Amino acid sequence: MLTVREVAEALVVCRATVYALLERGALERVWVGGSIRISAASLEALLARGTPLMLGPVVPGSHPPIAGTGTFRAPSLSQATRCQP
Repeated sequence: MLTVREVAEALVVCRATVYALLERGALERVWVGGSIRISAASLEALLARGTPLMLGPVVPGSHPPIAGTGTFRAPSLSQATRCQP
């Protein structure tokens, strides 16, 4: 089981993006005590689907592709997935 931080690092996104993916059902969460955990299988399924990781427009070449999928990440326009520096 992976933490939100570990999934964010694996996807090269911020934690807010992982929470947004959880909210829209792109990743499955498991509660362990009061903490969210994500199975490796759920992460692998997301990558296998080639789902764009963010909710905003996809602009090819503007962000690095997810390794091996050709799917590009695009910045979100919503406050919920905006990363803090």
